[in-house]
Amino acid sequence: MTPKILLLLDEICVRNEVIEYSLELAKRMEASLILLLLLTYDTDEVARIEREHPNDLKSYIKDKMLNHMEKIHAQGIHVEAELRIGDPSSELLKFLAEIGSIQTIVWGGKTNVCNKKEMHKKSHWLLKIRSFVECPIMFPIKDEMEN
Repeated sequence: MTPKILLLLDEICVRNEVIEYSLELAKRMEASLILLLLLTYDTDEVARIEREHPNDLKSYIKDKMLNHMEKIHAQGIHVEAELRIGDPSSELLKFLAEIGSIQTIVWGGKTNVCNKKEMHKKSHWLLKIRSFVECPIMFPIKDEMEN
């Protein structure tokens, strides 16, 4: 069975550095990638998209993710994408239960979860549920992505 890496996102705009980091990790592990976009209904981004595309929010977002998927697939890596809207903690845990075995998670979200302030307070939702996740969670930092 091919190992799976979950690239965890909380915004539609994905930094290229995170894609590159995930690609390199997938190549080293001979793994496939799953892009999981977790959005909450109460964000400005979701509200804007719903105003502009009132009948087709999920299709619009999945189309945006296709660009990233095509870039990954062009590198010879199998890739899938999934969108979940709701409470990020709950949606991640449900997704992990449904999907089965994931070798590692790469955080690609907008918040720097690794900064000392966040780590100490455990204020970010991902840090609060970290102990419930059985696989390692990678928090790539800029220096790491440049090497």
